[in-house]
Amino acid sequence: IMRVADGRSKALARLAVAGGGEPGLLGLTSDSAGRGYAYYTTSRAGCPNPTSGSSSGSIESHCVWRFRPSGGKLKADKLIFSAGHPSEADNHVGGALHIGPDGQLYLGLGDLGENGDPDKGPGRAQNLSLPFGKILRLDPDATNKGSSGNPTTCGNADNSAGRTISDGRIWACGLRNPYSFDWDSSRRLWVAEVGDGCDEIDIVRAGVNYGWEPPRTDCAGAGEGRPVLKVTGTPSGVAIPKSKQAGSWRGDIFWGIFADSSLKRYNPKSRRTSTIAGAKGRTGWSLAVSD
Repeated sequence: IMRVADGRSKALARLAVAGGGEPGLLGLTSDSAGRGYAYYTTSRAGCPNPTSGSSSGSIESHCVWRFRPSGGKLKADKLIFSAGHPSEADNHVGGALHIGPDGQLYLGLGDLGENGDPDKGPGRAQNLSLPFGKILRLDPDATNKGSSGNPTTCGNADNSAGRTISDGRIWACGLRNPYSFDWDSSRRLWVAEVGDGCDEIDIVRAGVNYGWEPPRTDCAGAGEGRPVLKVTGTPSGVAIPKSKQAGSWRGDIFWGIFADSSLKRYNPKSRRTSTIAGAKGRTGWSLAVSD
């Protein structure tokens, strides 16, 4: 975890992670108290302190640790989330991690791949006893605890009925690989959902199913889970300017396209999408607005 200021960088913490493919250090955020949070994958069971020991080999666990400043560094303070890795694959691991406007910790987890088997990737997204293929809402001061007010049900595939949630950390279900998200000024959560043959920009709400289910059905959400936009090229990063300084861009939705590094803009009022910029290479998963 690096701090970059005035053209200089400094390592604040070094984490033992399982890399290769899509795993690694995948999400970072901080709260108003100056504490940091990191989502990462490791080859160690149970998510022990990531700043001690080593990690190598395949994924064993998905972890979120909280950090606090200590002597100019970051010290691992508390385990917030852990889950074993019920997959042979090392893709579709999600990675978005943010403190929401309600002060709670939100984590986007993918379905862990193996999409050729409907009982694995798509099945995990619909399994309400597993955290994968979901948006989670976590208590930032507890270990493996869902936040107060989390939904008790999540919709079936067409959101015509609710199903009981067994894992109380779940906030929304039926997602394939949520890369990134941000809130607008109305506290609506906009998520970049990476599909199989079709990608989505969704407004994700509590207890709603976003339609990724066996056998493989992307961009097929129904009812409240219907996509706002169907896009291609892998949307990576979502950012929404909310200050007056943004001018005419205030409240618009921006996301990067991983395949060609273009930057897209969507105006919710006019419902128009435009390309703001293009570049060579591939974009990363992060996109942020400085207010």
